[in-house]
Amino acid sequence: MANYIYIAENILIPGFCKLGTSVNVSNRLNGLYGDWKLYKSWQVENDKGYFYETKIKHKMREFVSHGYELFNCPISYLEKITIETIAEITEVSIPKEAVEIKFTISELSKYLKYIRKEQRLTQIELANACNISTGFIIDLEKGKETCEIGKVFHVASMLGVKLYGLLPK
Repeated sequence: MANYIYIAENILIPGFCKLGTSVNVSNRLNGLYGDWKLYKSWQVENDKGYFYETKIKHKMREFVSHGYELFNCPISYLEKITIETIAEITEVSIPKEAVEIKFTISELSKYLKYIRKEQRLTQIELANACNISTGFIIDLEKGKETCEIGKVFHVASMLGVKLYGLLPK
């Protein structure tokens, strides 16, 4: 069974967020007191969830407002510390110039479109370079969720975009 580190944000109280670990994040969030929504989660090694959580919370102790449950800090800062800590523990090196993309096809497609335009390529030119249809590029840039993932990775590679992820050992 997988274990996850998650960040949740309180819907009713802006600025409050929670870091935790669970094998089932949805169930865990439903069991919390108050209205919480998932901000982001990372899969980690099964037996190390609490180890990751403790390390991150230790780094965040200046923001503790009630026990170790609620943090009153910018959620982006908590996310940054979480990513750095996971990288330290799993010894994954993500380049400093890496751009974080929320893992939705919509966010990835916006980023790929931005890079294509930065390189002053038309959709037709990119499609020809990738040996795929212009229609696929159009669908991808619109964020169509049924785009073939292999082709998406190929387009990203052709644009010089390297995709990184944090995987358990």
